[in-house]
Amino acid sequence: TSAPLNKSVSRYENKMAILLNLNAKCVTPAVIQTAREMIGSEHVFVTRTEEESHVVTRRIVELGYGLVVPTGGDGTLCSVINSVVAARDALRSRDGGDDFTVMPLPKFAFLPLGTGNGMGSLVGPQIRGRRRTQKTLTLLTQLLSQQQRTATALPTIRVPMMEISAPNPEVNRKLCFFAGAGFDSLMLNDFRALKCWSVRRNVLKGLLSGVAGYCVALLVRTLPRCLLRGHQRLTCRITVPKPTAGGDDDNDDIPETYWMDPRRGDMATPVTSSQAPPPRDRASAFPQPIQPDHNLLFEGTTGIIAAGTSPYYGGGLRLFPFARTFPAHSTSSSTKQRKKNRNTLHLRLGRIHPLTGLVHLFQIFRGTYRERNMKVLDFVGNDFHVELSDPYPFQFSGEAVERPLSSFRFKAFDEAVEFVDFMEPR
Repeated sequence: TSAPLNKSVSRYENKMAILLNLNAKCVTPAVIQTAREMIGSEHVFVTRTEEESHVVTRRIVELGYGLVVPTGGDGTLCSVINSVVAARDALRSRDGGDDFTVMPLPKFAFLPLGTGNGMGSLVGPQIRGRRRTQKTLTLLTQLLSQQQRTATALPTIRVPMMEISAPNPEVNRKLCFFAGAGFDSLMLNDFRALKCWSVRRNVLKGLLSGVAGYCVALLVRTLPRCLLRGHQRLTCRITVPKPTAGGDDDNDDIPETYWMDPRRGDMATPVTSSQAPPPRDRASAFPQPIQPDHNLLFEGTTGIIAAGTSPYYGGGLRLFPFARTFPAHSTSSSTKQRKKNRNTLHLRLGRIHPLTGLVHLFQIFRGTYRERNMKVLDFVGNDFHVELSDPYPFQFSGEAVERPLSSFRFKAFDEAVEFVDFMEPR
């Protein structure tokens, strides 16, 4: 058995570290004081910038905290997890190789205090009201104190992440739970421009930095651009690696990609099957041939290309209802076994008109909207390669990326993240 990387790991194994992002609207001096009083000042880390967050998370990993509690929105959560993974991998590579048993990721307990809070709908505590921070920390403290329980023994829910590959250092090799391009990224881009304008002009900057800002950006800029000029339409080509069925000694086997066929009650059908030919528009904007080890999944125009490993996008919107079709795999003790543990993600192509989306908003919100005429295409797989005919705005964890992208890749990360399960067992 491998020894711990750091001698101080055991000291903090049953402790929680809470990260408070001052950019989150709900993180107030009162919230910070409450956290310090409840779990001790030495375990409360307050950050404002991404650089500060990186320094803090590295310290948390070095100390070996068993439970990390990020607070803020989805962007903050993913930033913290990315920093923790990077710090853990750096220490593990330095002292213990790539064996997951040497230094597994800590558990996470997400306290959603941001605007959208998509992951909060899946793993956040179902606590409402002004004192939810205090109530959540009380609940976590009680869970840790039960039978002298350590953080590693807490009840958890396992959620995979996906890795983005793109010619942009802002998102390249970054982990997230949802991302994409299309109508949603266009709206987030408009919201970002509106927020910058309000700060620069000092006009309603408090109001327009939250939910109201999203609504104003949607009604004043995004919808008119889409309805009058079709700005949400983008031409794309999507390919997936050809599946291979390796033997017991083959750790590079590539799993199937499935089309969720709405005509057959959302039956998962392999895309290489004759029952589910890849839908394709005739006109090609991509002169480069498809890689010989890839299959064509889709080529044509769409209004949204979004992927997620969590069913929820934000505000309870269940945009990825098939994200958890297959269970998340646990981390394994060896690299060879880990390569066989293939997690999956849900890729959705939305080709409906924006007005159609407004008419069926309630069904889309609940994740029950289906379209039999190939206007909404849902795929579940491990690895998707996307090419665009022209650069287009991209969103990552509900945050607009500064530079448009012309190509990107969604790939399920082999290691799932374990979140504290706040729900009562059935």
